[in-house]
Amino acid sequence: TAYMMKARKILELGSGFGYSAFWFSLAIKGKGHITMTDTSAANKRTAFNFFKRAGLQTQFDFKVGDALKSIKKIDGPFDIILNDIDKKDYPKTIDLAATRLKKGGLFITDNLIWSGKVCDKTQDNDTKAIVEFTDTLYRDSRFFTTIMPIRDGIAIAVRL
Repeated sequence: TAYMMKARKILELGSGFGYSAFWFSLAIKGKGHITMTDTSAANKRTAFNFFKRAGLQTQFDFKVGDALKSIKKIDGPFDIILNDIDKKDYPKTIDLAATRLKKGGLFITDNLIWSGKVCDKTQDNDTKAIVEFTDTLYRDSRFFTTIMPIRDGIAIAVRL
């Protein structure tokens, strides 16, 4: 996706040790920048080591801290925002993404099927937040949204 749309500016909310960012880096081939966010300084070190071994260390920066606070300090617009933060915070990402994505940009969110728990009658707080996020995103006129039922469900929302 990043390759096909010639993405140059990518933001990850909840990067972990940089697995997705690594693949984005290969897709943009040195012609862009990825900003990663995660609460773990250890994940930042691990990501840097992976990127350095691949010769990609200049393609990214890594903000340690709360992704919802970090995004407010990061200049957009972005071509792609990948959302994989704590599930309880998913609903809070929609407005933030809408204001920082360029028109035609992608807001990609992982884990929307949540091992099928979104269909259960009784749901924990994370599952309720995912259901709220999905309902809200589908109703939001700023996005055209679909969920791909691969692995644990990936939402791809195009910023209109």
